[in-house]
Parts: sequence; C-alpha cells; structure tokens
Amino acid sequence: MINFKSVKAHNFLVFKDLNLSLENQGLTLIEGINDSNDSFISNASGKSTTMSTITYALYGKTVTNETADDVINNKENKDMSVILEFEKDGTDYRIERYRKDKKNKNKVRFFADEDEITGARASDTNARILEVFGIDWATYVNCIAYGQGDD
Repeated sequence: MINFKSVKAHNFLVFKDLNLSLENQGLTLIEGINDSNDSFISNASGKSTTMSTITYALYGKTVTNETADDVINNKENKDMSVILEFEKDGTDYRIERYRKDKKNKNKVRFFADEDEITGARASDTNARILEVFGIDWATYVNCIAYGQGDD
C-alpha cells in the first residue's frame, strides 16, 4: 500500500509555493476560491494544479501533457521544483523533479530511505519510479486521478 506523505512545489504552473501534508487525509475535497477575479467563484484557483503536482512528480508530465518547461510558472520562468514524499512497504521514498533550477538544472532525483537511487539518465530514474509506484500512466489517469465520469 502507498501512503502519500507530502508534496511541495515551487514555481509550478500557477503556484509560487505549495506545501501540502497528505498524511492521514482520507477522502479529501479540493475546493478553490478565486480571489483575483470576481467573475469566477472557484475557476482558476489551482484545484487541478494541486493534483497535477502529484502526477508530475510521479510521471514527469501532467494529465494535460504539460512537460519540461511548460510546467514552469510563467511569471518566474525558472527555479521550478516538485517534491513528493511517500511510503510503500515500510520504505520512505522521495521524488524530486527540477526545471531550470540553479543547482539541479533539469533533473529528476529519486531516494529510498534517504539513499539516492537516481539512475544515470532521467529515463532510468523514471523507470525506477514506475517500478516502485507500480501503476502505469494509463491506469493512473483513468482510474486514480481523473477517471470518474470520463468515457
């Protein structure tokens, strides 16, 4: 069983900074309030982007196929990071994805109990993440993340 612990994002899509504890949350409603435009109550408030942080950490893309520099906050245009922490079968894992980061450049890093298990190439690291997570992209998108009501 997988237990998501936290997700942090910096300069990811609409967020400057996001830091969410995911432990012991159970079923969660994500409700948004748009404070920047009176025409909308909750549209464009970051609800989908909140889910996209987890998706991007796991797969390196969002469900709308935003990848690489497309996920960088367009006001900052640099220093994007998403860090997801989860536990599976007694092992703590951490995925770190970076774009245009000062220190980590455009890198994906993977840790198991604080030991770095990053592969030589991003594709190697992505394969390790998928092996540990155990859910392929199609299953995740259609069943876990956004499957309800879709045909």
